[in-house]
Amino acid sequence: MIIGIDCSKDTLDVAQAIEKKAGYIGKFTNDKAGFEKIYEQVKQSSLVVMEASGPYYMPVAYYLHEKGLSVSVVNPLVIKRYCQMKLTRTKTDKKDAVMIAMYGE
Repeated sequence: MIIGIDCSKDTLDVAQAIEKKAGYIGKFTNDKAGFEKIYEQVKQSSLVVMEASGPYYMPVAYYLHEKGLSVSVVNPLVIKRYCQMKLTRTKTDKKDAVMIAMYGE
């Protein structure tokens, strides 16, 4: 299972991709309480992927890495180009999380 996280100042949108199928997990707060809830949902995953979006991704990336998960931080332009390649035009946090998970897979 690959996890995609779309990071913003206040929230983290989380999605998963399994065997070419992706689904939305939920929206969590971008703080330690939110990180703990995310970890409980994704602790069995093989990889967590997120964009390098300002400073907002760093705390959750460090937290999940310290918990033993493999974390990959990707240039946002790479994700943008992947979305263009897939011909997606919708730009929401939920959809971005799903696309990040699919990119990770």
